[in-house]
Amino acid sequence: MQGQWIGSFEGTNKGLAILNIELINDEYIGILAAIDYDLEMPSITSKCKIQIKEKNFEGIGSDIAIINPASGTPDLPERVKDFYIGKILPESITFRGEVEKNIINFKWKSSIGTEGVGSIERSDPSERSKYPTTKMSWGQFKDYILKKTNKRDYIFRGQKEDWKLRTSFHRTGRYNLFRYTRTDVNTLHRYFSANVKHFYRIEDAKEHGALLSLAQHHGFPTPLLDWTESPFIAAFFAFEDVLKDEIEDYVRIFLFDRKKWIETHIQASIIESVVPTISIFEFLPIENRRMIPQQAITIFTNIDDIEKFITINQERDKNRYLEIIELPRKERNMVMDELNYMGITAGALFPGLNGICKELRDKFF
Repeated sequence: MQGQWIGSFEGTNKGLAILNIELINDEYIGILAAIDYDLEMPSITSKCKIQIKEKNFEGIGSDIAIINPASGTPDLPERVKDFYIGKILPESITFRGEVEKNIINFKWKSSIGTEGVGSIERSDPSERSKYPTTKMSWGQFKDYILKKTNKRDYIFRGQKEDWKLRTSFHRTGRYNLFRYTRTDVNTLHRYFSANVKHFYRIEDAKEHGALLSLAQHHGFPTPLLDWTESPFIAAFFAFEDVLKDEIEDYVRIFLFDRKKWIETHIQASIIESVVPTISIFEFLPIENRRMIPQQAITIFTNIDDIEKFITINQERDKNRYLEIIELPRKERNMVMDELNYMGITAGALFPGLNGICKELRDKFF
């Protein structure tokens, strides 16, 4: 049952439903976000206790809070009252249904009499990416990129394997960002404060993000994905771990049209947003010498299956936001040689002894 379930609900209200379920102390606990399609109606979030008996699914949602439409986070009623004058907030919601593999079909009813039905689905995290790709040679890729008239609208990411786009936070099987920010990040902040010169003010969104970005570069799971403004730096990260004698399979380079995405999707201001989001940040490079040479751009998301979420939005918006290009691994040596002549090396991208040793290992061995 653990995972992120996304779907829709309808009846007296209609909208998008997201249920993040984690197993905590042998009990299934969910965080529900119900995003009403009617902008004059409040969207809500709720903590849910969930019971599963064979195929039967039951849940009770309490501690209901209104989602502030400006920030995408739960807020006090007095701070959002002007958005929803005269609207009544339920004290609880109950839902019952059946589980069929990765789909839950359910009926719901609130304490104020609103009711309806819904269906939510969980993506299989073990599945490889099914997103459409285009195969190119290295030469074709360079021509394709350089001929793009709007190339600066894009950000890029390189991956060796064909895994789905997922953050390291979601790959751990965690989904509750409130628990993460209130517990995990506070502890991280305390430990970092004893080991770095800068004191991060985590109440400030930019410094909060800078702390997480630095922590991610040292192996701490975060809801962030690293991207770059350079397609060639993305190629370096795609090929860097490919063995020199590999001849089978392909690496991947992702192209994401950030200009189109930002124009059509509200960007979260903080990392606790419960509204589904892919938000693009340029965090401060505090204590992080890698960010500038890597031309780093960071995506924050509370979505587990990013490619599916982008696909849904592409179909709805009639826009193409994401491309995936596959390049043959057998071209690895040629690509890395060319990138070396461009000055894109491990020593340049990873300032310090680790980067130097990685670069020299590739050169001599």
